[in-house]
Amino acid sequence: MNITKFALSVSNVLLVWLQDKLLSIIQNINLIHLRCWFNLLLCFCLWCLVLLVANYGIVYRKVYPQVPPKVEYSLTEFGISMRPMLDAMMTWGEQYKQIMCLNMMNAQL
Repeated sequence: MNITKFALSVSNVLLVWLQDKLLSIIQNINLIHLRCWFNLLLCFCLWCLVLLVANYGIVYRKVYPQVPPKVEYSLTEFGISMRPMLDAMMTWGEQYKQIMCLNMMNAQL
């Protein structure tokens, strides 16, 4: 038997075994595990967003050298200057939400 054919047959066996194991793991995951993974993913995304906003200079991030770690965030002057725009976006969102709720209620009638 050629070594290449042997390596391919071993890799095929390993792939089938791995696929079976992954399927059994996926089938055994319950809603609690999914909720935990979703919460971890959400925390990671929020952390990345805060770092991104800090890198753009909208938020000031102060890290204190202590255990457990302590971090404080505050708006920079640039962040404060964005306040009227953010307030306008929030007002628009609330109005849009009310319009959508009314449209959904009318559609159900």
